[in-house]
Amino acid sequence: MPVGEGIKNIINSKSKTFLAFCFCFIAGTAIASFAEPDKHWAIYIYCMALIAIVLAVWSWRRSFWRFVLFAVAIFFCACWRYCVALPDDNLAGVNLIFSATVSAEPKLIDAQTEYILESAAINKKISIKLPAYPAYNFGDILQVSCYLDKPTVSPGSDFQYDKYLLTRGVGYVCLGPDAKLIGYRKSFFGYIYRLKSIVSAKAAMLWSEPESSLIGGLLYGDNTTLPKEVADNFSRVGISHIIAVSGYNISIIAAALMSALILAGLYRRQAFWVAVTGILIFVIFAGAPASAVRAGLMGTVVLVGQYLGRPSRAFPALIFAATLMILANPFTLVWDIGFQLSFVATAGILFLTRGASTVKTTLAAITATLPLILYHFGRLSIVALPVNLLVLWLIPYLMFFGFISLMAGFVIYPVAQMLAWLTGFGLKYILIIAEAVGRQSWASVATPVPWWLMCLAYIGLYKFYLWQNKK
Repeated sequence: MPVGEGIKNIINSKSKTFLAFCFCFIAGTAIASFAEPDKHWAIYIYCMALIAIVLAVWSWRRSFWRFVLFAVAIFFCACWRYCVALPDDNLAGVNLIFSATVSAEPKLIDAQTEYILESAAINKKISIKLPAYPAYNFGDILQVSCYLDKPTVSPGSDFQYDKYLLTRGVGYVCLGPDAKLIGYRKSFFGYIYRLKSIVSAKAAMLWSEPESSLIGGLLYGDNTTLPKEVADNFSRVGISHIIAVSGYNISIIAAALMSALILAGLYRRQAFWVAVTGILIFVIFAGAPASAVRAGLMGTVVLVGQYLGRPSRAFPALIFAATLMILANPFTLVWDIGFQLSFVATAGILFLTRGASTVKTTLAAITATLPLILYHFGRLSIVALPVNLLVLWLIPYLMFFGFISLMAGFVIYPVAQMLAWLTGFGLKYILIIAEAVGRQSWASVATPVPWWLMCLAYIGLYKFYLWQNKK
């Protein structure tokens, strides 16, 4: 089909026009990510976007040129958004004393605690590592004295540490820090994090380790306390996603939950709203970090596809959700592997499944993410598919009974103990499988894949979808 005719077909369809503009924004962000323009380029890119908009308005009656010029304007707007999101250069390399608020849940790393701080005087968040004691909490206001610098990449390392921090909204690191508590800022999520710590303490009373950490990972994505040996086993057998706040995890669980609710006797509409409500509660209880919001959006897209009866019809919703996330943080597109895995897994579930079942959903997600995993990590988990099939069917039930056990623990503790005892069998089942298979040397093999082979794999999957659709 000639390019001009293809553009006319897009112009004649509002949905295709909308998707085309979303793709233009995504393309602009991708080009800017690889080109890495300086922050000072923002003004020039802004002028180019403005010129394209003026020309589009001037050519309003010519639908072809109006569409092309608006597409160009959106492309430049995406490049401009990337530039303005970069941290300021004039703050790096100076000693500063400033007040800042702890804006994320603290993370214990070895003998230190990493805090993400937010200050009105600095346009990006700051990463600071302090001794484990005294401990600070979300919402605490600190007075900090440190040498503020940009994060650096270790020589010879392929890991883009600075870009990774930017995906979390962090543009600076504090070196040689000194901090003291000077106040507290009340907020909704401050209360949520306190409630989360209370629930975690209750889980520690009902289950011993590592079952206690596993139920925390399943219910609200808290895998920080999971023993390293268990976490390594989960990684080798390809089930790390069940204890992570990821779109991969939520998409699979959302599909399984929807199927379970329908089998339980609910109508499709009723099952949809129950599942969406469950995802919303999960996101809020996790503290609504970017990863949880992203996971919730991806899981909701999967539910929309199942609600419509034909999952691929939810593809525009997936593209729109991805565009919103990239608009909020343009660094996620290229530098956030979690975002890529979430998007690809959700797309695989939408396009490679016919009918809803845990087996089909799992197979679709694993197939769709495999090329990307091989490209980024260079290891193939031979046992990922059978282990996921052995484990994932149980996850919705463990989440349900785990939640009921915790709630009962605040009301009738003996009942909570009985429910927790029953739930413990399922938790032990997952841990036993992960340990028995994960300790085998052949569970995963090194299989590095170049970018061009990854692209060919996804082209092949797309061709398979077209063939399947024709059948």
